[in-house]
Amino acid sequence: LSNLCILLLLMGVLMCSAAAMLFIHGEDKTLRITELVMPFLLYSVPVVMLISAAAVLFACIGKLRGTAGNIIYFILWTVIIAAGGSRLFGFDDAQRFMAESLHAQGLAYEGGIILGIRDEAAIETFLWSGFIWRKVLAERIMFAAASLAITAAAVPLFDRFDQFPRKKRTYDANRLAKQDRKTLYIFRRKFDYSIMYFGHRSLVLTEIKLLLKGHSKAWYMTVFLLWAAQFFVSLHALRSWVLPFTWLLYVAAWSELGSRDHLYGTNELVCSTPSPLFRKQLSCLSAGILLACISGFGTWIRYIPHPNLMLGFFAGAVFIPSLALFLGTLTKTRRAFQLVMLILWYLGPLNGLAIFDVTGAATASLEAGVPLYYIAVSPFLVLLSLLGKRFQMHLHMLW
Repeated sequence: LSNLCILLLLMGVLMCSAAAMLFIHGEDKTLRITELVMPFLLYSVPVVMLISAAAVLFACIGKLRGTAGNIIYFILWTVIIAAGGSRLFGFDDAQRFMAESLHAQGLAYEGGIILGIRDEAAIETFLWSGFIWRKVLAERIMFAAASLAITAAAVPLFDRFDQFPRKKRTYDANRLAKQDRKTLYIFRRKFDYSIMYFGHRSLVLTEIKLLLKGHSKAWYMTVFLLWAAQFFVSLHALRSWVLPFTWLLYVAAWSELGSRDHLYGTNELVCSTPSPLFRKQLSCLSAGILLACISGFGTWIRYIPHPNLMLGFFAGAVFIPSLALFLGTLTKTRRAFQLVMLILWYLGPLNGLAIFDVTGAATASLEAGVPLYYIAVSPFLVLLSLLGKRFQMHLHMLW
């Protein structure tokens, strides 16, 4: 219900904006409440119900509760919009009823709806009495019923967001005691050499281990297959598909940069170490960049004879961890970077929009010098993350 209420609140704002636009454009000075509200009730409400129900279902499934769920949700929603978005959002109904009205008035209409700016000289107005609600009511009720079915399917899966399933809650006192003795032995063995493990290189290696820790076996297998594919696929497939999908899998790892201390409650412990600002932030950044280079090692080797392609690879390897560090420090969560990265990945490498092409997958972005802009922005993101972290540390000290 909370998800639904938030989306309904946004829908109410859009409804008020629609009423304001009616008077601003001056098409009709008469405000008809029923004609204004009905499209929102029949078309917008079922859609927001589906979105809310899907969010609840993903939150109740442990495997889909984190980064993997966010990526799958984004891809699934994109596919649904591409495959049946016109029907889901009511564009098909609007086009059908408008076509019937135009044909009844003897006007030619070949179909299609333009959502954007068009030359005003080519725009012509016509009389349209609106939707025939009884013809679309049954289908819209089906969408609303589907959302209720999805919510009902999520009920038995709800476990109060427990991180540990009930079937794994078995405590073996002997095993735990043995593990504690082993941990104590390792601690005593390495305590005298603790200074050796506090250099920048050891911090970077530790950060890389933390970034790669905690993923599923399927994730490691997929990462390895994509890493190996970089040596064998064609150069076009490498630029357009393999490298973008490889770095997409590492979104879960990079999203912890700058936010791990807040996620796991170790902020006070980290801040008590010598020079926690520069050493911690720069080691996180170095680990993220090094991880990008290692994950794209095959691409880096293949790009050596092509300096222009190497520029795009370097831009992505530097900009993506810098962005992750900045957003993680700023928001203290992983979702901000995951959302921004998914949008960049979808608009840039996947659809070829040059301005969003972080990896230089499209030739147009390389010719326009887009990678240079991302390289130039990266130091500013790092600087802002340092300033933000310093502000947070001072604010924490005041409290």
